[in-house]
Amino acid sequence: FAGNLYGTPAEPVSAKLAAGVNVLLEIELAGARQVRARFPEALLIFLVPPSWEELVSRLTNRGTEAEDVIAKRLAVAKIELQHESEFDKSVISSTVEETGLELLRLVNSSPNM
Repeated sequence: FAGNLYGTPAEPVSAKLAAGVNVLLEIELAGARQVRARFPEALLIFLVPPSWEELVSRLTNRGTEAEDVIAKRLAVAKIELQHESEFDKSVISSTVEETGLELLRLVNSSPNM
C-alpha cells in the first residue's frame, strides 16, 4: 500500500474461521480482492472518507508522514475510491465511535456472521 508491503497470514485467519470465530481484517483493495476470491461469503466493507477534502486534511494534519508519502497515499486512495462498488457495504468514516458502531451493526446483522 502506497509503496509499502503488508500482508495477513492466511493460516491464522483460516484457523479462526474454522473454529467459528469472525475475523476482522483491515486491508486495501488488492487484499480485499484476494479475500473475496478465497472466501466469497465474506462481508467486505469499504470505509469512505466524509469527503476528499477531509481525507487530505486528516493525512496532512497528522504530521506523521512526509509530503511524498502523503501524495502516494492520496494517489492510491483516488484509485481505490473508484472501486467502492466491489464491496458489499460502505461506511462513511466520520468519528471513530460512529464508524465503529456502524461496523458492529453491519457485522452483527450479516447473515454470514
